Amino acid sequence: MSTMRALAMVCRRWLDVLAMRPEYWEQLKINIDGPTFIPAAIETFFVASRDNPIEVTVYPREFEPCTLTAAQERDRWALIMRHMAPHLGRLSRLSVTTYFRSTIVFISQFLDGATLTLEELELKSRQTDDTSPLQISTLRMADIESLHTDAESFVNLMGAIEWLSGSGTLGKIGITGYRPESPLPAASPARLIAALDKLNGLDVRMYILSITNVKFDPNDLPSDTPSLRSVALLTLEELEGPFVPIICDATRSSVHLEDIHVEKCETPTYSPLPPGNLNISGIPSGPSLLHLLQGFEGTDIILYDCQGFDDWFLGVLSVRNQTDGRFQACPNLQNMELRDYHFSASALRRMCEARYDNTQTRIKSLSVYGPKLDDESNAWLESHVEDFSWEERELSELERLRKLQELLSSMGGLGSLIPATQM
Repeated sequence: MSTMRALAMVCRRWLDVLAMRPEYWEQLKINIDGPTFIPAAIETFFVASRDNPIEVTVYPREFEPCTLTAAQERDRWALIMRHMAPHLGRLSRLSVTTYFRSTIVFISQFLDGATLTLEELELKSRQTDDTSPLQISTLRMADIESLHTDAESFVNLMGAIEWLSGSGTLGKIGITGYRPESPLPAASPARLIAALDKLNGLDVRMYILSITNVKFDPNDLPSDTPSLRSVALLTLEELEGPFVPIICDATRSSVHLEDIHVEKCETPTYSPLPPGNLNISGIPSGPSLLHLLQGFEGTDIILYDCQGFDDWFLGVLSVRNQTDGRFQACPNLQNMELRDYHFSASALRRMCEARYDNTQTRIKSLSVYGPKLDDESNAWLESHVEDFSWEERELSELERLRKLQELLSSMGGLGSLIPATQM
């Protein structure tokens, strides 16, 4: 490379010749609405890269408001695809993020009938303005490792893809960003779980599954739930609708499942999480938290900032069934890491006391970053929990106001104490 730089400094002609070497044209990154959208540079990239494998990433500017209409975004993508379409077979990575899902639907027509040797495919949008299916009837795919797209597009792709090699390399699936506004239809739980079931017919040994920021139709439920036997890590985040109990039931039989992450998911029905190392955060209500944990058979829980994890919920964790004597919620719980302040130290101590009489049910490891620890609770926990640590968390002024507001609301309310700009 030092020799190349020296030669490039001889004159502008030598610089122009050296700049066209294909190894300098392996990656193309474009802000669709930014200064890097240069039509001449886009055309030059596909010519100068010759027959080499290429990576293409196109995305809107981060942390900026939308500056394009849907029609303007499609026009820019028409230019990109006009130059890229003849070179689809050379793509090793295609990462597309658009403002509008209608643009994803538009782009899909150029992929119809193609044969791709991608390692990674991303088709994502920030706004679900269009719920139409992708315009793809057939797409031949080889050894892909990562597939990341919205819920409806995932259903369409799983119906269109012809797997050339059994896709034994597929290790990561991300389903995200699908929240249409009424009257557009929400994602279908029945169609999505059926699309995921098609993975059972592939040579996939295990994979990571992430489903985030999706609004589901509460009326289109599956008649039965398949078993997703190869899920190794499950992430559920900001899901609206009835999908949580469906996916929990589907992954329960996976022998590879080790870690489960659940964040900001409300579930109005019994939705016991499958066993595994559980990381749960942002669950706003006790009933939703109970629906998730009541049938949880795992031993480890990490819990962050869940308003539903309060003294009432700790009381539930202390209750046994009258029939078999097992605890009603989290019967095998042994290790807890808590990063929260909605509960009291005394309630947590009472829960540990209730579970202490049997070595199979007692809490063996407890790490807390949370509320004030009183002397009595500290003495008991230090002497009865094998691995115990507690750090008192200092509340911010806004958190103090919110906590006071919760207390006043429980007493009948005296109006809001939190400034409107911070609510």
